[in-house]
Amino acid sequence: MRENYAAAIGQKNRNYYLSKFEAFDQKGGGGLKPSWNWSALIFTGAWALYRKMYGWFFAWFGIVFISGMADMGGSPVISGLIFLVSSVVFASYANALYYNKVRTKIAVAQLNFKDESKLLENLSSIGGIHKWVTWVFGGIPIIAISAALVIPMVANKSSSPSTDNYSNGEGVPKNDVAAIKRYWYRLAAAQGDADAQSKLGLIYSTGQGVVQDYAEAVKWYRLAAAQGLAQAQVNLGLMYDIGLGVIQDYAEAGKWYRLAAAQGDAYAQFRTGVMYGNGQGVVQDYPEAVKWYRLAAAQGLAQAQVNLGAMYGNGEGVIQDYVRAHMWANLAASQGNKIAAENRELNAKTMTPQQIGEAEKLARECQARNYKGC
Repeated sequence: MRENYAAAIGQKNRNYYLSKFEAFDQKGGGGLKPSWNWSALIFTGAWALYRKMYGWFFAWFGIVFISGMADMGGSPVISGLIFLVSSVVFASYANALYYNKVRTKIAVAQLNFKDESKLLENLSSIGGIHKWVTWVFGGIPIIAISAALVIPMVANKSSSPSTDNYSNGEGVPKNDVAAIKRYWYRLAAAQGDADAQSKLGLIYSTGQGVVQDYAEAVKWYRLAAAQGLAQAQVNLGLMYDIGLGVIQDYAEAGKWYRLAAAQGDAYAQFRTGVMYGNGQGVVQDYPEAVKWYRLAAAQGLAQAQVNLGAMYGNGEGVIQDYVRAHMWANLAASQGNKIAAENRELNAKTMTPQQIGEAEKLARECQARNYKGC
């Protein structure tokens, strides 16, 4: 999860937010926990926009509007209090709000990308910061003054193209591939096609050409999952795991993960291992976690290989074995997993050169067998 956090946060102040996020994780994750942020106090809504928290930016814009109305109504004291109290409360919970937003971004990305390298690439793209915010909010006062002094006010009228009615498929532009897909998915989903229902759920959960609606996504995922579609079961499990469109429920998440895992879905097997390893929705059971990690690792899933290696390194669910720990970390690292590379180096510090050589030999042999029987 640390690697996912790092990708979603971006380079700017990464270490600061990673320390805050890990503290929240230790407290159980989710919810609102006080954690002061000076930047959020000083820059308020601009900070939210800078961190791509659009909802909170517009919420702050509303507070500024209310404060301004109070001032115009002859209540400058009330106006000041509204602004001051809102600023302090926002700054007090800003880190938690950002943490929840990042977790949501990660959850949504996981619905689209099961390959870790693509997942991290997507998180880096949708996460991070808006550098232009500093220029805009720093430049607006200068531009406004210049405009007031130099540029005459000109009213520009812009015409917007008419909105096509996609609800019945009429007027859909030939090049609007996304609209065409949504139209046919909905037709097929209404007739009970599980694959179309699952794809429609993905469209709503990620906001692809529609208003993002997690509850609607859950509805379509559930219909497809009930028909036994593994991908829909995994995605429904993720919705319950994170609490998107439904109340967070680890037991329900685990149920859907296990159904998909039983069908051989590698990511579902990995998530099932996580649930048993952390004791989320089930009694903590390290051997059971190892079992599911091993099944997913045998399919080449890097995250599972990382966790399986960690279980060997810590002696959780298996007899402690640094050679096997190094082997699995090495295999995951060869797929570009940075955490695996770090774990491999940590394991190497406790091993002899002979043990490292043996681990590297086992990794080569395992890779040659396509991870089977390792």
